[in-house]
Amino acid sequence: MENLRDLLREHSEKQGEHPCLKFYGQTITYRELDERTNQVANFLLDAGVKKGDIVSIMVGNRPEYIYLILGAAKIGALAGPVNNWWLEREVESLIQDSQPVVMAFEDRFLFIPQALQGKMPSVQRIITVGDASQTSIETMTIEKILSKYPTELEEEVEITRGDEALIMYTSGTTGIPKGALLTHGGLLFASRSKVRLVNLSSEDIVLCVLPLFFTGGLCDLFLPCLFQGATVVLRTSFSAGEFWPLVEEEKVTGFYIVPTMWTILLNMPEAAQADTSRVKVAISGAAPIPEQELKECEARFGFPIIEAYGLTESSGGCVANPMGRGKPGSIGIPLEGMEVTIFDENDRELKTGEVGEI
Repeated sequence: MENLRDLLREHSEKQGEHPCLKFYGQTITYRELDERTNQVANFLLDAGVKKGDIVSIMVGNRPEYIYLILGAAKIGALAGPVNNWWLEREVESLIQDSQPVVMAFEDRFLFIPQALQGKMPSVQRIITVGDASQTSIETMTIEKILSKYPTELEEEVEITRGDEALIMYTSGTTGIPKGALLTHGGLLFASRSKVRLVNLSSEDIVLCVLPLFFTGGLCDLFLPCLFQGATVVLRTSFSAGEFWPLVEEEKVTGFYIVPTMWTILLNMPEAAQADTSRVKVAISGAAPIPEQELKECEARFGFPIIEAYGLTESSGGCVANPMGRGKPGSIGIPLEGMEVTIFDENDRELKTGEVGEI
């Protein structure tokens, strides 16, 4: 398997009717995902997008976001998730840095390209997800793409494992956000390592409430599920009141949330009655979870919680506590096939027991 296109095609052929996404009453099968991403890919080809071009996407957690990400990847273009919390200034900086040729905006973000007219010289086409009637900007709606373009891919661009599939911007903790380039092969390799960490199977049902523009949501949750052919229950955002009823209703077997969410869930009245018997494992990342809270959550909910660590440049998670052998307060050990080294401020490799930086 060389690329994400191969992965989608394989799932479409082998388990086409298996649910890939569940989204507020909608179910999208693996065959439908393959077809709809082909339609997006065909539109991009028609729009003149070439291998290596960037397609930036400012869309929230919804199936159309996935169609756009994978549709771009299918023709060798780079999908560029845009932080949904950014405003005009940050988006303008991204455009100047990465020079996207196509941008997609959910309707609630259309005020941004409206404000940036004349400041997006590289952008040749704009796609709208949702209602485009309130903007004067010329756009192509995702609905029209999915009704107009064929479901069979019209051109097979050569894509190798070393070709880039994503440009994901860092959080900018040490300066302005930087675009990290992630390859097809790297994403597939990292997904396989994460699948093996939690023994994920195609029968698993995984809840996604993290933003998909964040590596935790896209690279640590959705792509490993896609790799293994599992089902993702997708929500637009985290809702404490909906969380446990949703886990029961959808028969969820796993999820990934951040420590602030664990704190909220632990203190919800529903926590005492929640049926979590089907949950095999959950992941906590993005920040440390206090040891006492970790123990209380595991005791209350009855399933193991894996603490993990990662970064944008490594396609998300690269270190985690092994299943059943976790050490509270630690981020664990490298995932299968990955290497981690500790250096001092002079880039000198350090020995075991010495303090430095990953």
